[in-house]
Amino acid sequence: MLSRALVAFAKVKPSAMLASMSGHAWHHYVNMLFPSLIYPYSVLFAQLPTRVKKGKKLAFASDVAGTNAIVVLAIFAIVIVPIWAKIIRNDINSLANPKGNSESTLNIVKVINEYTDEDDKIQVFGHMPVIYSVSNRRAATRFMFYTKAVGAFRDNNEEFFNALRTEKPKIIVMPSIDYHNKDMNLFLKEYSYKLVYPKDENGELVDPNRNTNNVTYVFYRPSDNKND
Repeated sequence: MLSRALVAFAKVKPSAMLASMSGHAWHHYVNMLFPSLIYPYSVLFAQLPTRVKKGKKLAFASDVAGTNAIVVLAIFAIVIVPIWAKIIRNDINSLANPKGNSESTLNIVKVINEYTDEDDKIQVFGHMPVIYSVSNRRAATRFMFYTKAVGAFRDNNEEFFNALRTEKPKIIVMPSIDYHNKDMNLFLKEYSYKLVYPKDENGELVDPNRNTNNVTYVFYRPSDNKND
């Protein structure tokens, strides 16, 4: 059975090659997860019309596709689904009880409330969409921004910055990795955004150009800069 599973895995490998044809590196597991799910199940379900018509049983354990389908489904059910369920449960709890969010998230929301009104738009990057809900602020654009995906989606990157220049959000929240993106850094300077969070134990702003830790920054655009 193991040998059949390995043969099935070898047949999935072309999906990895196809995903790499553009010459870009892919950093997210989803790019490989879905092809690995689709292949065995598409082959398996392709048997349905013929086998049902002939009154035969599906060959779950007797062919490579069936073996791989069972292995993939087991991994998906045992490993991935519980993780996703935990993430969804935490997100629901965060939305239902804003005070149950992390101290960092609550501090960021406090800064947003201090520098903006409810009708002001903000932009949040990284995996922190809960900030929109807890702060009761709307997103300035329909885009998310991930530094690692910029190279693979250059056209979308240009469209994103055009939208950002049009909306000019009052507040931009971003992980340190996005601050060091060249295009993002230029945008912040072009529109005179000022760092307002975080601060160290002495109450001094943490300089993103000197800090090497993975932290989240909050930048504010004063209303008298670059046409409100």
